[in-house]
Amino acid sequence: MWGTKLYHCCYIIVETSNTYLWIDFTATDETYDVNFPKLKDIMSKYKTL
Repeated sequence: MWGTKLYHCCYIIVETSNTYLWIDFTATDETYDVNFPKLKDIMSKYKTL
């Protein structure tokens, strides 16, 4: 909670051969269900170079 807004977070840790990538998805209660599928779509296309 920050101010009067409640936030939900989803943390994703991606391990590569030489490092870790920490992804922090944060959204309000009203926007989480709208934006989480977008994050899933982005993550499905993620490729380590």
